[in-house]
Amino acid sequence: MSGTGPRRTTVRFGGYECDLLSGDLEKNGAKIRLAGQPLRLLTILLERPGELITRQELQERLWPGQSYGDFEDGLNTAVNKLRTALDDKAETSKYIQTIPRRGYRFVATIEVNGEWAQESGDSSAKSGVKANERASATKGAILLRRAAVGIAAAGGLFALWWFNPLPPPQVTRIEQVTFNSHIDTPVKLVMDGERVYYDARAGDHWDLMETSLGGGEGQRIPTPAKNAAVLDVSLSNSRLLLGTFKKRQEEEQLWTAPAPGAAAARLGSTTASGAVFSPDGSQIAYVHNDALWVMDAEGANPRMLAEPPGGVSWLAWSPDGRRLRYTQGALMQDAETTLWEISSEGGSPHRVLAGWSQPASECCGSWTPDGRYYVFTSFHGGKTNLWTLRERGSIWRRSPRGPFQLTNGPGGPFGGTPGRDGRHVYFYNGNWREEMQSFDPATGQFRPFLTGTRAMHVNFSRDGLWICYVNPAQSGIFRSRADETGDGRVDVVGPGLRTAFPRWSPDGKWIAFQGWRRGKPIKIYIVSAEGGPAQPLLGDMTGLRDGDWSADDKRLVVTHDLEAGNPEGSELQIVDFATRRTEKIPGSEHLAMSRWSPDGSYISATQDDQSQLKLWDVPTKHWQVIAHGTALGISVWSPDSRYLYFQDLLGKGEPLSRYDTRTKRVELVAEFSDILKSGVDRCALYSITPSGEPILGLNRSALDLFAADVRFP
Repeated sequence: MSGTGPRRTTVRFGGYECDLLSGDLEKNGAKIRLAGQPLRLLTILLERPGELITRQELQERLWPGQSYGDFEDGLNTAVNKLRTALDDKAETSKYIQTIPRRGYRFVATIEVNGEWAQESGDSSAKSGVKANERASATKGAILLRRAAVGIAAAGGLFALWWFNPLPPPQVTRIEQVTFNSHIDTPVKLVMDGERVYYDARAGDHWDLMETSLGGGEGQRIPTPAKNAAVLDVSLSNSRLLLGTFKKRQEEEQLWTAPAPGAAAARLGSTTASGAVFSPDGSQIAYVHNDALWVMDAEGANPRMLAEPPGGVSWLAWSPDGRRLRYTQGALMQDAETTLWEISSEGGSPHRVLAGWSQPASECCGSWTPDGRYYVFTSFHGGKTNLWTLRERGSIWRRSPRGPFQLTNGPGGPFGGTPGRDGRHVYFYNGNWREEMQSFDPATGQFRPFLTGTRAMHVNFSRDGLWICYVNPAQSGIFRSRADETGDGRVDVVGPGLRTAFPRWSPDGKWIAFQGWRRGKPIKIYIVSAEGGPAQPLLGDMTGLRDGDWSADDKRLVVTHDLEAGNPEGSELQIVDFATRRTEKIPGSEHLAMSRWSPDGSYISATQDDQSQLKLWDVPTKHWQVIAHGTALGISVWSPDSRYLYFQDLLGKGEPLSRYDTRTKRVELVAEFSDILKSGVDRCALYSITPSGEPILGLNRSALDLFAADVRFP
C-alpha cells in the first residue's frame, strides 16, 4: 500500500504510547505531561532500544555548549522527570537502565506502528510484531531513527535557539572624557563622530565647549550669543543646530551653522527647549510650549504632533526616521518621568516600558545608529544607571528584549547617548561639591563654615544658637549647634523624604520644609525640632513650597503652584497654623520663593521668571518692585529685619546686593569675579549669620563626561 498520508510514528511499550512527532505521551488512553528535555531524552533512547546512549552523546545533542555542572544538573533533572512520567525506578528499572558513569539504555520491548512500517508490506509489521520481538525492534529502530532525525534536528535547532540566546549588552571599559567638572545642567549630548559638545558653567554664563571623543582639553566655541548650546548635528555633518538663551529655564532661539564657530543663521522666529534633525536632515523635531512639533529643516511648515501633560524633553529620532521618542515629566527634580513614542507622521503616542518601575523614572533615551538598541536612564532599584532595550533581535537566536542594565555606578550615570561608531555610549557622571563659607563684606574674605559637613539651605534659629540644613548626599533635615563644633547633630526627619529649604519657627519648636518622595508631588511638611514624624501642612494638598513663618509663629507664607495650564502659574498663600485655613495674598500671581521678615512687617517674593524681586508691606497690603535681574535667587532677611539680601546669579560676578528698608535703596554688598576665576563655577547666597555675615555655597564640582565601551550583540 502506497503511503500518501502524513507520516506518523507511534511507539508503544508496556502500557504507554508515544507520538514522536506531536510529543504526546499516553498511558491507557490518559495523557501524561512530558515536554522539553525529558521528552527529547525519551526520543533519543527510543531511537536505539537496547543500546547504550552515552552521557557524552546526550550532552552534545541536548546541552550543546553548556558547562559540565549545568549539563549534569540538566541531565539528572530530565532523567528524574522521565522516570516519574513512566512510573519507573532506577533500582528496578522497567524502561530506563542506568549504566553508572557511562550513560543510559532503554530496556523494554517496543512496538512501532505507522505508515512507514506498512510500506514494507510485512504483515507482521501491520499487526504489530509480537512473535519476533528482536526483528521488530530492529525494524522499529530504523523507522525511529528516520523519524527521530527530523525531530532531533528540529529539537536541536529549538534547543540552540532557546538555550543559546543572544547575551545582554556589556560595558567592557569606562573612561573619563572631560575633567573640568563644571557641567551643571545636563542636556542631550551631541557628537559628530570626532567631537562631543557640551556647556560648562562659568559664573554668570555658560561656555559652549567641544572636546575630542578620545578626551583631552576642552575648547571654547564662539557663539552668536552669550549663552549657546549645540542641540544637534546633521548626520552628514553639514549643519549644526544651535540654541541661544539667557538662562536655562527659558526656551532657546534656534540657529543653524555649517561648522563649529562659523557664522550662524537664525532659523526664523522659532523658539524651543530642545530640537533634533531627522536622520535625512530634511526635518527638525522640536519642543515648544511643552508640546512636540515638527517643521522643515529651514523652519517652514510647523505642525504639532503631540501635547502631552507634564512637558516634553530629550527628543530622539529613530534611525529609520519613522518614530520619535521623548521623555515626559520634569528632569532632575525627582519627579515621575516616562518614555513615550509617536509616529513622525503624528497619531496617538504610546508609552514605552509601562509598569516596569514604580514610581516610573525612565528618561533620556537615544537609539544606537543601527537601531538595534535604545539606551536610556532609570532610577531603578534605588540607584540611577544606564539601561538598554533590544529593539531588534536575531531570527536564529532567542533575543530577550530586556531592559538590560549597562552601568552600576559609581555615582549616578545619566543621559547615555550612543556614539556614531555604535561601540561607545557617552554619559554624564560626577558629584556636586559645594562648600559652605561665611563672607565678611568689610574685608572681602571668605571663611569655612561647617567644615567637613556637606550642607545646603542653611537656616539659623532666631536665638542664633542652632542651625538646620539639608545634606545633598542624604535625605532628611539635620539640626546642630551653630558654632564650629557642630555638636548635637540630629536628623530630625529621617530617611524617606527628599527635602529642601528648612525654616525654624520663631519659638524654636518647629521646622517647616518642602519635601517629596521620588515621583510624588512636593508638599510643605512640619516636624518637631526635637525630631519625629513629619506631617504635611495641608494634608493631601500638593504643589506647596517655600514655606516661612510669621513673627508670632501663628501663620506661614507658602508658594502654591497652580494646576498645569493656569496662566497665573503660582500664587502666595497665608496658612493659619492652628486651623490650617488658607488665604491668598492679593496680587501675588507669578510669585515664589517668599520670605517673611523676622519682625513680621514684610514678605519678599521673586517673580517666577526670576526677573523681579518684590516686597509686600503686610500692614498696608501693598506690593512694590525693589530690584530687577536676570536670575534672582532666594532672598534672605538680616536678623534685625533692616536688610533684605539677594543675588543675581547670572549678573556679572554674581553680585550680592541688599535692600535697606529704612532708606528704600539697594546697595551692592559684593561681587565675586575673582573667586569665580579660581575654580568655583557658582557662588550662591543661602543665609545670614546672627552677626550679619552672608553664608554662601561655593560650588567647585558638578558633572563630567564619560565614555563606555559597550558590546552590543
